[in-house]
Amino acid sequence: MKKTLLFAMALAVVCIMPSCGKDPKPGEEPTTNQITFGDYEGMDVVIYDNIEWEYFELNSDMSYYSKEFDVNGDGTNDFSIVSEVSVDPNSEDLNHPRYMYNISLHSSSNLKFHSQTVLNEVYYHVDSTIYPTDSIPLIYLDYRLTCNKLLESDPLQESYNLDVLVQHEKDDMLNSDDSFMSSPYPYFVLYESNREFPYLLNPEVTEATVYVSEVLASVECYNLPIGEAAYIGFKYIEESTARLGWIKIIIEYNVNGDLIARPLETAIQTECMDARGKML
Repeated sequence: MKKTLLFAMALAVVCIMPSCGKDPKPGEEPTTNQITFGDYEGMDVVIYDNIEWEYFELNSDMSYYSKEFDVNGDGTNDFSIVSEVSVDPNSEDLNHPRYMYNISLHSSSNLKFHSQTVLNEVYYHVDSTIYPTDSIPLIYLDYRLTCNKLLESDPLQESYNLDVLVQHEKDDMLNSDDSFMSSPYPYFVLYESNREFPYLLNPEVTEATVYVSEVLASVECYNLPIGEAAYIGFKYIEESTARLGWIKIIIEYNVNGDLIARPLETAIQTECMDARGKML
């Protein structure tokens, strides 16, 4: 009797322990190879109401915010967000300096983000303005590298394949057969502001005062929107099992007036699947 009681207690403990294993009922082929963004059923969800960022000031022109996060609650950080803030040293108005932002998403080797390869076409656009004066005219030349033609006559400068994050909305679906990859370099860019490089040409050479400005506007094409929540899908791969999940994120200005990306929630499936999408 005592042995029977001990066996029953041990069996009960095993049954309530968290696990990715689950035996299907006879005749069933359960799958969990698909999730819907925003649907909490079958998901472990963490909601972030307040985040204490780590703040680093490298110098007077550059600082950044960073934070690491754990998506599956195992005590190991799986991804981090870094929001870099820099002041354009070429700003003409030092009282109103131009800030540039580079916000990136880093991940561990276990966390693969839903991504796609796009053909990135960069076009070359030139605007010029001439201001005649009594002596040397002023000429302003603006060179813009854009991902869309601003004029039909804008020439194609280059084209290349680019791996970008897929941005999702609520009720979109994520499938285990979608394309996933680790973040390259090793990160994905969430937001990058235009980088402008103005410089002055010597009037002794040009017989005019020429201000030239290059703007890399092509970075805007794959930015997450400011002030709008977006879902980023991922697959967490551990040995021979996998789980799908999402990071709900928003890019916004913090109390210091700096632009950062803040996660609103993370979610990951409570059940594991094998390579074929079958529940374990």
